[in-house]
Amino acid sequence: MTRSLCSGLLIFVLAPAMSSSTYAQKVSDPWSDPATLVELARDWKEFDLPIAPPDAVFATGDFDRGIHVIGRPKQTDLLLILALKEANGVKPSRYWTLTGVEPLREPNDMGRFEKVDLNVVTEGRSDLPVTCAELGGRVPYLNGPLAMAVQAQLRNQPKLALSLLKLGAQFELTGFHRPGLHSIPTSPPEPRRALATLAWSFWRDQLTEPNNDRTKTLDRLQRVIKSPMGPDVPLNRQLIEDLKTTQSSRPETSDPIEALIDELTNMDQREGFGISGGFKGSADLTDVDPRYRVLWLKGFEAVPALLNHLDDGRLTRRDYPYINGPSERNARISDIVSDILMDLSAGALQPRNSNDGRGNTLQPKDARAWWTTAQAAGERGYLLDHVLPPQAPVNRFPRPAMPEPPNMPEDVKARYREMEERMKRADTERNRDSCLPRAHLLHIIAAKYPEELPKLFKHAHEHCPQAPQHLLCELLAQSPVKPEIKTQLLQETARSDSPEVRYAAVLALSRMTGPASCAAVAEGLSSIPLKWEKGEMCKMATRWTRLVTECDDANNWTKLEDVARRCDAGQRIEILWAMNCCDAGCSNRPRRIEFLGRFLDDESVREGGSWSIFDAGLSAKRLTVRDAAAYTIATILSISPRPQMDADDAEWASFRAHVRAALEKENQHP
Repeated sequence: MTRSLCSGLLIFVLAPAMSSSTYAQKVSDPWSDPATLVELARDWKEFDLPIAPPDAVFATGDFDRGIHVIGRPKQTDLLLILALKEANGVKPSRYWTLTGVEPLREPNDMGRFEKVDLNVVTEGRSDLPVTCAELGGRVPYLNGPLAMAVQAQLRNQPKLALSLLKLGAQFELTGFHRPGLHSIPTSPPEPRRALATLAWSFWRDQLTEPNNDRTKTLDRLQRVIKSPMGPDVPLNRQLIEDLKTTQSSRPETSDPIEALIDELTNMDQREGFGISGGFKGSADLTDVDPRYRVLWLKGFEAVPALLNHLDDGRLTRRDYPYINGPSERNARISDIVSDILMDLSAGALQPRNSNDGRGNTLQPKDARAWWTTAQAAGERGYLLDHVLPPQAPVNRFPRPAMPEPPNMPEDVKARYREMEERMKRADTERNRDSCLPRAHLLHIIAAKYPEELPKLFKHAHEHCPQAPQHLLCELLAQSPVKPEIKTQLLQETARSDSPEVRYAAVLALSRMTGPASCAAVAEGLSSIPLKWEKGEMCKMATRWTRLVTECDDANNWTKLEDVARRCDAGQRIEILWAMNCCDAGCSNRPRRIEFLGRFLDDESVREGGSWSIFDAGLSAKRLTVRDAAAYTIATILSISPRPQMDADDAEWASFRAHVRAALEKENQHP
């Protein structure tokens, strides 16, 4: 996906020290000078930044960032964009965000679009607008109005361009920073310096594109850094040197491990967890970059070669965000190698702090010392000795009580107390789960020593009896261990007193034996609490309901309906909502619709909504079971539009009638 420049906060290089009055004069003049726009347009072309096509229209996009602030409504950012026209001119399939083109990931990915005729707002007025409000929204970052000003100048809209340029002069930047760039605490920098930094960020981001031409990107980065106001600082010069090293030819190697390490230069940008690009706590490693995965599962075999690359500055195609440092940077091979070794060391190795833009990598001396000790134990022995962490203390993650702010409205105090309760529950789960097997080592054991899994399975449950062993259960179910041994172990665990432990075992059993596990699912339905607790995430009702939908067993559906009838309205809605699926080919689609249809006359009401999207019925303050059933049916049948959760009774009644009509049609032509 091509990345736009609005995806991150851009901060610029500090100007030389000067008096406040002189600085204000230096900043205010160029941000109000039409000649500045001519220079910016020339720089834009020199830096080879993208230019929006002629048929693009100015628009605003409603970006829902999902941020909840105590005492305030959820915040939404409005950002100026250039949207490519469609027939209706409102809902484009692509949009131009300042200097790049991105496809929408899903129909509602960018929220609502509103076409903005900025020519009417600006060209027809003598008092050009210089506030975000007059432009119809908030433009949160300096790169917004600056890039839009240049786009308008290139489109021969000088008044609009000057208006947007003046808008840029109002922005005060925060203390966040990117590699090699320093924050300016008050006013924006000189416009050409700002544009050079914006251009640097754009081309730096292009290095994460899978098919990016690194030779071209190197040329553009060199143009930017050598420009009169380019961000010529040590960290950026280091990036240039590392990119040159990446592009230089290397002799072919016959060592397969070395070849795998060389391939890391193409490790791409993935949505996922950490540097690996995927979640190691899952048995399914599809999301983990295959280049990383192969090296990881080599275990000790790869360590000697990995140790030789702890200072390898060659670039991958990934960003590597990390704490207490630049918000974003390009990951090097040394980052990938250090990550694999740190996880393999089971916490024995810790990264060093680095100021060279290459991140927090391991000290070669420390890594080699660890390897000497680990090698002496042998791979199998080392993995089995370290896969289970030490028993955690009762309160490993203590959290001080949150002081309740004075003079706060009662409804806000209730939310505050609710947040504290959630944090306490999260702390309890973290303490409970801190003794779970180390996922990095467990995957290697499953790949190379699967015969050890049954013994490890028993030991892990004795070691950590109250924690759900999801990963271990899944890996055991997928292993080549004899089916009768796996089934016996999982069935024993499925009778645990802990609902979480029981669910993990039944889930693995259902994936392994299919319909034969339906009896275990039926027994597990008794784990569903009859009372809904507001604010709970990953509820047992949702989990067990989804297991029922995967198991084509009439007895389970009947028992689930019986449980739902006995639950309160909130928990009943939770069960109905778990029936949701958006794919016409989703499993047991007719059964789901039939089940939901039985609740279309249920007038039970769930009161007291919450601000969390994870609560039953989303964020509605009041929701009936029948409305939740209708909404879920509509989702399955792709009926739209659907009402907002806070719709009035008349809207819901009309919607239910529409859903009933669709159901009749569905039953006639299944």
